[in-house]
Amino acid sequence: ERFVQIAIRAYEKKNFAAVFAIIFGGIIDLEKSLPFTWDRLSKQSRTFVTLVDDMLGEDSHFKLYFEKLRQSPLPVVPFIANNQTRIAQMKEKHNIIV
Repeated sequence: ERFVQIAIRAYEKKNFAAVFAIIFGGIIDLEKSLPFTWDRLSKQSRTFVTLVDDMLGEDSHFKLYFEKLRQSPLPVVPFIANNQTRIAQMKEKHNIIV
């Protein structure tokens, strides 16, 4: 629960690198690997973990994340994965590199 709360605070601060490091560092698999722990998380925490999973999920192919990144006012700390070239190719909203 505490790690999810830290990730939520990082999300509010637009620190996407920290959010995804925390969530994908082990929390995302709780539902399957530790179902009793998953059930003990608050509804807010489970909803947030699902939101983060959807942002980078296989269905969206990072599309939801890039939309969130574009809509976020600067400054932001982006999450850069193996698809970092897609970030560089994004149409710049602020006309500066994030």
